[in-house]
Formats: sequence, structure tokens, C-alpha cells
Amino acid sequence: MKSKFFVVLVAACAAVFTGCLIPSLNPLFSEKDFVSYSDLIGTWSQDGKGEDSWKFEKDGKTYKLTHVDEKKRTAEFTISVGKIGTNIFIDSFFGDERPDEHLSNFAVVHLIPAHTFLKVQKQGTALNLIALDVEWMQKALKEDPKLISHVMRDNYPLLTASTEELQKFIAKFAANTNAFKNTIVLEPKK
Repeated sequence: MKSKFFVVLVAACAAVFTGCLIPSLNPLFSEKDFVSYSDLIGTWSQDGKGEDSWKFEKDGKTYKLTHVDEKKRTAEFTISVGKIGTNIFIDSFFGDERPDEHLSNFAVVHLIPAHTFLKVQKQGTALNLIALDVEWMQKALKEDPKLISHVMRDNYPLLTASTEELQKFIAKFAANTNAFKNTIVLEPKK
């Protein structure tokens, strides 16, 4: 039976990222791994003046992301920043306590919280968020099912690896431009 949650997740990701985001049940970082990354702070959009908005604010040891899409739908995320090797990564986790005011409590229980990861690169005034490519991941897992702990849902990977295993996996493939190739370029919102 198809999981409605994953179908919705894939559709939503496709609207933002060409290759989508791969969800994980566990975070990429533990609190001891958090670093500060002031280049993240600010309000961004995909062309600097677009309909979308990505507002990052410092929130203690983490950051708060308020994302508004082109249809004016809003969601809040908790963002953790960490460094793996020489690369900066963010771990996003849905932080909105009201996922949908139209859902019953029974329905809300069925929404599985997940983390997603993006490599971050600052180039000039642009902030590049680079996602792990889903097609690359599907192929890599087909070739080596033990590459990283996961389950497949409708041919879509859901990572079940521990934080330590995730960090080792990301460290191994962080420089692989086939693995990390789906980039969204954010410019300061004007």
C-alpha cells in the first residue's frame, strides 16, 4: 500500500529541488556537533526578489527557518548546523507544532517526523544549498544495500542510520559531485 505521506513528501520536494530530499529518522548532528554559521542568517529567495522566502534566524544553539513558498504556504523548521570534514551541512527538522489545523489528532500521529540534510556553500552573496541526489542514492543502495541503514518506501529511501553512521556516510560522499548535485541558489531577498 502506498504511503500517502511519502507521495506528498516527494511531490513537495520536487517543487523545490530537482532531485528532492532524502529523509532520515535520525539527525545528522548531536548537540555537541553544532557550530555557528552566521552566513545563514537573513532572508533569502531563489532569485533575490521571488515569491518564495527563506528566513533564517538564530535560536539558541540552532536556527529557525521560516519558509514561505510561491503559493504563500508557510512552514517552520529547526535547523542545526555542523561541519563534516571541511564542509558545512544543515539538518532541517519540521518545527511547526501545528502541521495542519485541518488534520485530526489521529491523522497527525501518522505523520513521521524526519530530518533532511543539505550541504551549504557561500559564494559571493549567494547561499547554495546542495541536496543528496535521490537517483544517485537509489542506484548506490541497489548496488550495495548495506551502504547505509535504510528502508525503501515506494522505491524511495528512508534513512534509519544512527547519527554516527550518517556522519560517516556523509563524510565519505561529501565531495562526490554526483552524490551532491541538486543545488538551490538563494540570493538575499530584496
